[in-house]
Amino acid sequence: LALIAVVTTAVCESFKIAALAASIWVSPDSLSWVQSLASSLALGIAARTGWTSRVLWTASHNKSFLPSVMTYIQRESKFTSSYPKYLSGVSLVICRSILKAFAPDRMVTNVFVHESLIYLFIALFIANAIEDSVV
Repeated sequence: LALIAVVTTAVCESFKIAALAASIWVSPDSLSWVQSLASSLALGIAARTGWTSRVLWTASHNKSFLPSVMTYIQRESKFTSSYPKYLSGVSLVICRSILKAFAPDRMVTNVFVHESLIYLFIALFIANAIEDSVV
């Protein structure tokens, strides 16, 4: 079960960064990703501290919303599996740097597609650090 929780969390975190990066690629000057990141941070803190389960259980009195062993495993796996997603940003910079250095005809002027991606990765890292320190 722990392996399933870690893999599921890592996949979800990867989808989150892909969706945020795609929004920057589609509309580079938009700051809509900031709202998504802020709501993701708030919901992540609420879920990892147990408030989401508490509110759902209070509203419905359904025992499936009570914390279980799987809930605690998922909360702990969130801590360990949320940081590897930054490797995608590092690999993007490395690949574009290699293209810029060895294939000047490819017209790579910036190692990031847009500056906003730099801000995205910094904001994601800060949001993860905040979420982990609060929980």
